[in-house]
Amino acid sequence: MASLIQGQILPPEEFRLTGRQGRKMIMLVSSAPIQREDKVVGCAARFTDLTVHRQAQEQLRKPSQAVEQSPATVVITGLKRIIEYVNPKFCQITGYTREDTLGENPRILKNGLMPAEIYRQMWEDLTTQGERRGELLNRNKNGELYWEFASTSTIRDQRRRTTHFLAVKEDVAARKLAEEAALRETAKLKAMISGMEEGVVFSDRQGMMVKVND
Repeated sequence: MASLIQGQILPPEEFRLTGRQGRKMIMLVSSAPIQREDKVVGCAARFTDLTVHRQAQEQLRKPSQAVEQSPATVVITGLKRIIEYVNPKFCQITGYTREDTLGENPRILKNGLMPAEIYRQMWEDLTTQGERRGELLNRNKNGELYWEFASTSTIRDQRRRTTHFLAVKEDVAARKLAEEAALRETAKLKAMISGMEEGVVFSDRQGMMVKVND
């Protein structure tokens, strides 16, 4: 107020106001002094309602924050398969920073062990079906291998034209270790049963034999 009295125009400032029926509003207020004969005799204020604009921004911010804070790896590429976005979880899992990956091809994660046919089929499914799900064995920046379950899909505009590719990938290393441990235990059990001198018969719930040892 003191600045207005001195004849200064105030920069626009946001205020949160309450309307007649309790409606919450966000207003951008611009104030300027009214002068007569070099004296300030009043002030003029312009109110711009930003409520709808701010609500729209909030709606956009929520999904953006959800992706940023997601426990899954999120990668977005353009049609030429160049990375345009990665979330913090991607950086944590792979060891690559955003600066390392933006502008690069996702092949930086390839380990050289998986058949090229898997990747070819993945892109073919994306092109023809719009989505692809499956496990991938990747290599992080330090050269360590890790398993992920990837759900890849297309992003389309209002005209249903594909503009980007989205990959949401879950770290399945713990599950893989559990599966490998279970397979080892099963192999041990089969070897023990196969080498027993006694006959062993496995039957289903109906009493039908389904497996016997040597």
